[in-house]
Amino acid sequence: LVYSKAILESDYPAACVVAVVNIVLSVGLYSLYRVVSRRAGA
Repeated sequence: LVYSKAILESDYPAACVVAVVNIVLSVGLYSLYRVVSRRAGA
């Protein structure tokens, strides 16, 4: 939804910000999952 809206409105800076935030959240959640699974002995 955010990507299509940004593209339709030609609001590329906002689209870049959203993309970076999504990447950071994905990496953060993955790191958190790795830490939790490691502590759980998995």
